[in-house]
Parts: sequence; C-alpha cells; structure tokens
Amino acid sequence: MTIAMLAIPPLIPAILGNEWILASKYIIVLIPIAFLNLIYTPFMMIFVKLHLTKQYTIWALIRLLILSIVLFTCYSFNASVFNTLVAYAIGLALCYNFAYAYILVWANSGHTLES
Repeated sequence: MTIAMLAIPPLIPAILGNEWILASKYIIVLIPIAFLNLIYTPFMMIFVKLHLTKQYTIWALIRLLILSIVLFTCYSFNASVFNTLVAYAIGLALCYNFAYAYILVWANSGHTLES
C-alpha cells in the first residue's frame, strides 16, 4: 500500500498529462480507503460465521451513522474534497477497528463456534 501511495501519484501526470495533477492528490487518500475495503469487507463475514448477524447489523448501522456524520460535518463546514476524503478514511478506519475489537472481545470471553 505504501509503495502504491508513493509510486502512483507521480505516474498519473506523467502518463495522463498535467491536467491530472489534482487526481494524484486524491489518489493518496483513496488508496487507503480502497485498501481498508479490500481487507475488511471479507473480514466482516466473521460476524456471519460466528452467528453474530444481529451485532453485524448494529455495527453496519453505526458505521452508516458515523460516516454520515463525517460527510455531513464536512459539508456543513465547506471542507475541501481532499479533507472530506481524509475524514472519511479516518472514520472508516475507526469503524473497522471497533468491529475488529468487538470480535476479539467476543472470542476472548470464552465463546466458541459451538456456543
């Protein structure tokens, strides 16, 4: 991911032209968002495997709420697109980390797949 964040932004204007310089700025933020979605989307199926569909639904609603608040706040304060993407990436990372922590707490509390 770090290599992509360092290598891709200079390549975009070199390949597509100078009018794409702004896109390379956004790529720096979009790469971590794509990485988070790539890693955590299959990981969230652990909720289904552990028969925690109710908790998954609650987590999905909390994620929706947090990301909606982030986007609404950025819109309300007229944040730039770049700052909105950064705030979105941070909110997304927090959501996934909370879900991961919940699964770890659940697993360490003595639960098994059979219980």
